[in-house]
Amino acid sequence: MTKGKKNNCFFKNIILTIIVLLLTGSSSVLLSQNNKSSSAVKEDSYELTVNKKIFSMALKNGDFIAATGAVYNILARDSSNTAWQDSLCSLYFIQGASLQCIQTGSAYLVHSPNNIRILAMIAFSEKNIGQFKEALGIFEQIYPATKDLLHLYQIAELQYLCKRYGESQANIEVLLKEEGKDLMIAVSTGGQSSQQQNVPYKA
Repeated sequence: MTKGKKNNCFFKNIILTIIVLLLTGSSSVLLSQNNKSSSAVKEDSYELTVNKKIFSMALKNGDFIAATGAVYNILARDSSNTAWQDSLCSLYFIQGASLQCIQTGSAYLVHSPNNIRILAMIAFSEKNIGQFKEALGIFEQIYPATKDLLHLYQIAELQYLCKRYGESQANIEVLLKEEGKDLMIAVSTGGQSSQQQNVPYKA
């Protein structure tokens, strides 16, 4: 074998060795990344389970602040879950945090613009902060679908506050015809398996 051929074989061996080392290193990196990814998924799954339990326990004990924190932790890991966005809006509404209720409810409506329950909570919250025109617009939007006398009562009151006296009087007359009937409010239990229960409301 000539000297030139020996040199070529030597360099080929070096190149093959480098390629093997690079491939081995890449495989190790990929395996390491896969292990980290698998570990992260398990950790997220565990954290979701824990925070769901915290949410349920806090809700049972009426600790809405702890429940709200748990929902934020859940959404940080599963932001696409609209059921928890719904729960967050409901929790703020229960706590009387009107601005936060409006903000989280409006974000929810991007995905579900015709959710009457969320719209109603936003309307009540708008009224609470003195945004009477905005609140009236929402109540007038949802009343044809709900036929809820509580919503009609809000419409009549807000129309009066917005100086729409004739319309307000007409709606008051409708309410007076319903005198003696119980107004019913739908109350949500919150969470992913949220349920609603109608309870009487005495005006």
